[in-house]
Amino acid sequence: MQFKRKIRLFFASYGPFIFTVAFVIFIIIFIIQNEKNYVKEENKKNEIPQEQIIEIEKNKQREKEEKKLITQYVDYCINNQKEQAYNMLSNKCKTEKYKTIELFEENFINIFFKIKICDYEIKTENGFYTVILTEDMLITGQTNKTRQIILKVDENKIYIDL
Repeated sequence: MQFKRKIRLFFASYGPFIFTVAFVIFIIIFIIQNEKNYVKEENKKNEIPQEQIIEIEKNKQREKEEKKLITQYVDYCINNQKEQAYNMLSNKCKTEKYKTIELFEENFINIFFKIKICDYEIKTENGFYTVILTEDMLITGQTNKTRQIILKVDENKIYIDL
């Protein structure tokens, strides 16, 4: 009996404090759980689906292969290998712009590659490639003289889009 009385007296004295502390702890746990759930939902929203990741990787690989193709094409043009460069053109480009290799040489090679090129850079944007040709300063006597060519790759062939 004595023990029950002590417990009743203890809860009568400290009961409201104990319930207040328990309530505050419950509220804190509730807030932490909601925050964890919110973070999980945000992570799910920001997560990139596997299909998109695969598509992004395919696009990167395609762009890498196309840049390699354009690099080879520009190297042919710089080294005056007209036949190889002409053979890399798409059929559409050949029928619309350069019907013969002579036209290609006259209207493209002689215009863009007549002066010695010392360097070039390939930039890409929206499927089009801009080739920035830097002319040799010792030959031209001018600094930073550049020319730009816009190319598109279509079925592993080059299309010149001037």
